[in-house]
Amino acid sequence: MRRVICVGHAALDRIYAVSSWPAGSGKVAALRFAEGGGGMAANAAAAIARLGGDAVFWGPAGDDATAATIHAQLVADGVDASGLRRFGGLDSSHSAVIVDARGERLVVGLRGSALQAPADWLPLAGVRTADAMLADVRWPQGARAALEAARAAGIVTVLDGETAPVDVLDQLARAADHVVFSQRGLESFAGSGRDEDLLRALACGVRLAAVTRPAARAASSAAR
Repeated sequence: MRRVICVGHAALDRIYAVSSWPAGSGKVAALRFAEGGGGMAANAAAAIARLGGDAVFWGPAGDDATAATIHAQLVADGVDASGLRRFGGLDSSHSAVIVDARGERLVVGLRGSALQAPADWLPLAGVRTADAMLADVRWPQGARAALEAARAAGIVTVLDGETAPVDVLDQLARAADHVVFSQRGLESFAGSGRDEDLLRALACGVRLAAVTRPAARAASSAAR
């Protein structure tokens, strides 16, 4: 069984299904409601575990009820969530996600202050037990420490390249073997979302760079 350590953001999503939303202000009745885990690294860990992999999550959360729910959901998905570190005085991330009948979504998210937590507690000696390391951009201090430790140990590293300040994306890309950008993440990194902008990531030392496109466009990739 492949072991993957996922480092970064964990959140709680409260999802409301509606038939449509109004153009202006008003009230809309929800057809369904669900509560589920969110955050890129946490979602990746849950997906890996559901597919039969050995998934480990490392990341910060607040010392609040939201963090307790996030932890319980990761464990229910089969993730080793012992690395979800709760910090007193800080709060966890959470979002309201509204999805209409066409599958379009509106996300109102609050990034918790836990994402400002330090990374000096990370059990970096544990990277040698992994087959791969994945990190996202929401907790850059932790992502950089984990990616650099994994690279030094010869462990394959992957960066989830979502939207972030260009200096954060540049630093983390230089620490990763593979970077998968969202369309908006590539625009944040290179100023536009063209396929040739992936070459900039290769210039940072990345072995493979890819971008996920909206439904109307296919994903593109470039490799060294």
